[in-house]
Amino acid sequence: MLQRQGIVATVESFLKGPLNSDGKILVGVSGGVDSSVLLHILLTLCNSSTSPDGYKGRFAVAHMNFSLRGTESDEDEAFVKGLCKTYGFALFTKRVDTLTFAKEKGLSVEMAARELRYEWFKELAEKEAFAYLLTAHNANDNAETLILNLVRGTGRHGLNGIRPMRANHSLVVLRPLLSVERSEIESYAKEHNLSFRYDSTNSDNVYARNLVRNKVLPLLKEINPSVVATLNDDIERFRSENEEIDSIVARELNYDESDCNNGADPLGLRKRYLKAVVSVDFLKVKRNVKFWVAEILHRHNVSFAQADVNDIADAVIACEGTTKFFILKDNTVTVERGELRIYDNSFLNSSSEIVEISDEGVFEFPPYRLSIKRLKEAPMKIEREKGVLLLDESKVKFPLHLRFAKEGDRFSPFGLKGSKSVADFLNSKKIDTLFKSVVPVLEDAEGKLVCLPSIEINDYCRLSETSRSALSVSCSINS
Repeated sequence: MLQRQGIVATVESFLKGPLNSDGKILVGVSGGVDSSVLLHILLTLCNSSTSPDGYKGRFAVAHMNFSLRGTESDEDEAFVKGLCKTYGFALFTKRVDTLTFAKEKGLSVEMAARELRYEWFKELAEKEAFAYLLTAHNANDNAETLILNLVRGTGRHGLNGIRPMRANHSLVVLRPLLSVERSEIESYAKEHNLSFRYDSTNSDNVYARNLVRNKVLPLLKEINPSVVATLNDDIERFRSENEEIDSIVARELNYDESDCNNGADPLGLRKRYLKAVVSVDFLKVKRNVKFWVAEILHRHNVSFAQADVNDIADAVIACEGTTKFFILKDNTVTVERGELRIYDNSFLNSSSEIVEISDEGVFEFPPYRLSIKRLKEAPMKIEREKGVLLLDESKVKFPLHLRFAKEGDRFSPFGLKGSKSVADFLNSKKIDTLFKSVVPVLEDAEGKLVCLPSIEINDYCRLSETSRSALSVSCSINS
């Protein structure tokens, strides 16, 4: 345990680098006891005889009013304003509607507040040239985070707890009180007769962190009175062990991510939405397939539960001829053709509306942009340019309709006498199964399938030596 008089020295030692640099420092202050004590310590350092000239001018305070507690939130803001005026620190404030933001984004109130706060910090850093951000997270916060991560099933990466330092774009986030327990912070506030604000929602156990703070940790202290210190020591060990595991994983996961650009991709879907391709054979030789599947998902920022890992690993081990789909929060994982593939799900939100086309032009059909150009003369020499289809205009009846492929669609691919289902054709071209539902088709006024833009034409629309005019059709992913 640190002695109370040692907290100032702890903060000063932690901030040695930033204090000796020229970088401007932003301090997040809510008005609670933690951030109020941190601000007082910074004032003490600024007023110390050893501080360089102009030391205080490098600090500024940021306070966000989350509008969650009515007049209490406004009183918090007024308190921080008064504190900064007394201490002589510059202040930035911002008021946000956290509940509305949380609803729009589908986030918990806690996560919404965090996202709003750090996005604003980043904006302030870019606008005001801050190099560092200080937050008042303490050892209790760290212990609570470890417990929450264990309960939520975040895996080994959640054992790292709160990092004392991390980069947030160009802003370096520092937590100088992370080794200090809340009881020591409260003792410091009492000794220096500091005022601070109390958040009434801290006693509301509807929030997970409050439940851990108010119920779980007190029970654990009955088993181990030094549980906060013990859990923080554990976090330090977990970090060291994870660093070693990370180095092993980086060495072992040596698959070539450029494989994402291999395979059939006439529409650019793979290039845009395929995040990773890993050989099933590569995984099968691993001793613990579940571990490596989890590491691959984590490496590509995929949110998952252990049940997802179990199911994907089972599919990898079995690797049957049929494609297996695993739809996660923001990503889809498939096991097909001897590969584990990870996709960004955003293309699944594509529009299902049919676009009517009465003449040449450029047409938006998310996630695509279709271009149709009329050529006054048909090319004398017919060449198939990659991504551009040429059709005999006389054989195409306007208006055309642009839609996604559906079950039952058939056509005669270029050079083929008989017809073939679109699904079988795409399969023969080795188009990723997940993309088949968003392959665009163009049909004419009579309901005939004219072409699959940028992929293939219906043979009856092909140019011949007797063709007088042509239509040029191309399709690409919207930028």
